[in-house]
Amino acid sequence: MKRTMKNVIPVIVAVLLLASVTFAKSKPEQSYPLTGTVVSFHAEQEVRASDGNAHTYERRVYVVKTASGTLEVTGWEHGFRKASKRPPLSVGQSLAYRTDGKFLYTVLEDGKEHRYAIFAAN
Repeated sequence: MKRTMKNVIPVIVAVLLLASVTFAKSKPEQSYPLTGTVVSFHAEQEVRASDGNAHTYERRVYVVKTASGTLEVTGWEHGFRKASKRPPLSVGQSLAYRTDGKFLYTVLEDGKEHRYAIFAAN
């Protein structure tokens, strides 16, 4: 069977269409229905020791005032991995966010979604 461009183009279009529909279903558009304002931040330190070696970990904790209370969030999470790709927040900055109870998700000026661990909720 001889393949010509007329036969191949519909197949390529069908594959691309199927791939785009699959991708669209796997990554739904997120909404950020909650709002808050960064009112302050503070640094916290923790010293952990293992095998005779002590390490000091410092993290910046942001205080976010919301309609339902106050959240303390940090870019550090699980095992103190440094969150180097998270831009710092600034005092007075307004945030539109969503949460799953453990994390606060927001889109910042770079257009990307960033995740901050909820350290405390009051």
